[in-house]
Amino acid sequence: MRTALLLILSHLLTFSLSHASSPQSAPAAAFPPLEASIPADAMAAYFGRPTPDMFNAPPGGTAEQLASWLITLKGMGVIPKDGRVAADVIGTLPILWRRPHVAVLLDITTQDLGQGSYRLDRMQAALVIAHQGIELAVERRIRDLLATYTDEENGTITPQTDGGIKRHRLVDRRLPDWAVTEWGQVGDVFLITFGEGAFERMVAVMQGREPSLADDAWFRLAHAQARGSSCGIEVYADLVRIRRRLEEDAKDVPAAVLRALHLEEAEKLVWTTGHDERAIRSVVFGRDRQGQDHFIILAGRENAAPEVAARIPTAADSYLVLRMPLGPVFGECRKAYFESQSPGQQRAVHELWHSLQTGYAFDSQADLLDQLGDHLIVHTFPAHPLRLPMLCTIWVQIAGDHTKVARTVDRMMTAWKDALNRVDPITTMPTYRPPKFRLSPQVRREPDGLWSLQLGFINPAVAVTEGWMIVSWSPAAVRANLEYLGTAPTSLPAE
Repeated sequence: MRTALLLILSHLLTFSLSHASSPQSAPAAAFPPLEASIPADAMAAYFGRPTPDMFNAPPGGTAEQLASWLITLKGMGVIPKDGRVAADVIGTLPILWRRPHVAVLLDITTQDLGQGSYRLDRMQAALVIAHQGIELAVERRIRDLLATYTDEENGTITPQTDGGIKRHRLVDRRLPDWAVTEWGQVGDVFLITFGEGAFERMVAVMQGREPSLADDAWFRLAHAQARGSSCGIEVYADLVRIRRRLEEDAKDVPAAVLRALHLEEAEKLVWTTGHDERAIRSVVFGRDRQGQDHFIILAGRENAAPEVAARIPTAADSYLVLRMPLGPVFGECRKAYFESQSPGQQRAVHELWHSLQTGYAFDSQADLLDQLGDHLIVHTFPAHPLRLPMLCTIWVQIAGDHTKVARTVDRMMTAWKDALNRVDPITTMPTYRPPKFRLSPQVRREPDGLWSLQLGFINPAVAVTEGWMIVSWSPAAVRANLEYLGTAPTSLPAE
């Protein structure tokens, strides 16, 4: 169970840091607990609780400006269609950061298409926002999203009033009948739901006609033990219910994924993350199928070995330490993804990866994963000039031969570069001129051996050095970390 929970945290690590960016981890206390809004039989819930500095931040900050730019670029058609969802998620985050909110998965089912393939059959989900003081911002954001994903030809919005609650109902004829979106104000919160019946189900709980998660004795215990009310992030999952529901059609797939994550014996869990001064502290309180409860510290200042703790930059205003066997855990990530795919997709992925390793002469298991240590450090040195969330630095410890890791990273990045730089025959015509600015990703090797990914305004980079693989938000940030560690990149410089 421990390895699986560490795996979950590794997936959510970057997002966690963006929410826990202030050492003042106590959330604003002016709102009632949102767990009272969630049905007791919900499958999963994600709670976001802003710190006082987030709650009181004046409008027009850096994050809001970035969101505004993305929304404007999307409206101008600069952002390609396959990037709209990511742009809209980023554009919505500044609103959520300013008020307590909870995203809830109420129900989900799949449909068996045969030959190991499945698709979404039905779903119920909800988002609850304590919107006090930002009602206008929420309304504007909803209007922008509606303009992006529906139109007058296909979508119909109907205002309704039931039991004194005003709401809007969106039906899009391109979607199945159950895929309706509804939104409205319910008391002191703004409620947005997806899926037929989800709005009524949430309102029944909010009005006290159905039991809530706050009424569940085990959740109350886990919430208290994990100090959920004082943490910026809290995640609840009823793994037994999720597995049981999905296995109605997907048969053995959910069980295989949970086995790969070492969660096959887990029944429920609550995971929280918050600050302990500069350090991010993350814990899990979980129950197994035998009814035994487990309390696990995933991240905290005590996780780091003394020699590693001494190297964490003192200039970083926030840091997180994970200590786990990185090679096996990353391997389990890969296995879990593989198990979640159809047999045909599994074969395609296996064949592609085998051809890449053969063609570019690298062994990701022996020369990369098997060389890793047990520390993963995330910190905020150097700080991004705009103090943007999620732009941090990651150190992955190398306990084995760092030259093998560097060689493998070089060859993997070269394969990625070659794949992205392939052009159609038409682009080789004498009149063709590549654009000076492109939103499509471009991989390149820097003169000093660093590798970077240019994606519009985003330019993350990676370097391998003795003892560490360093990933940060720009080549300059990686170089600052190399200078701090007093070392140089092992990778060969660009030719």
